[in-house]
Amino acid sequence: RPYEKLLLDGEAPDGGDADDAFKWEREKKCLNQRVFEAARTLIDRGETDGGCVFLKQITKFAYLFDFETNLERDTPGGDAGRWGAKCSELFADHDVVHRHVLLIRDPVAILSSWTGKSGDVHNNNTHPDEVGIAKLMEIYSEVLGASMNGSETREPVVIDSDDLAWDPRSTLEDLCDSLGLEYAESMLKWEAGPHKCDGPWAK
Repeated sequence: RPYEKLLLDGEAPDGGDADDAFKWEREKKCLNQRVFEAARTLIDRGETDGGCVFLKQITKFAYLFDFETNLERDTPGGDAGRWGAKCSELFADHDVVHRHVLLIRDPVAILSSWTGKSGDVHNNNTHPDEVGIAKLMEIYSEVLGASMNGSETREPVVIDSDDLAWDPRSTLEDLCDSLGLEYAESMLKWEAGPHKCDGPWAK
């Protein structure tokens, strides 16, 4: 990726403002720290009844995730274990339910779009781990297995991207119903342009 060094160093390009610098710095945090801070924010706001933390994941990073604990695995020299312990301690005092939503797409459409862009950075890199089709099946099996073992994880919810594109309202209504969340019309649109929650690579 063109921003590889910036991302790994966690440093904003020269001339960036404070908000831009924060976005790069934020990338150095492990998943567990982000989960802890998001959950802590909900608790501090008093939103412990129905509060929701949403995490977007990419299949190729699934090896870093423990589907039994729903936390990031620790790695040598990493900080995930310490923050995972803090998460477990925080969650012990609250009724926490983890749900996994898998967004799927027709494999032919995935492969066609992956290799169809001339000059794209992904071109000629259609490795199974990068594309993620087989890995999604593994994730589905792991999450389903964890739900059958009596953990707090429940059966994964699966959404087809074609359904989401052609009938977003019904698809999102069904998704919210499956997750026990309240549907809102605002889910169907958002303001164009940059958002504070954007990653530093959004430009």
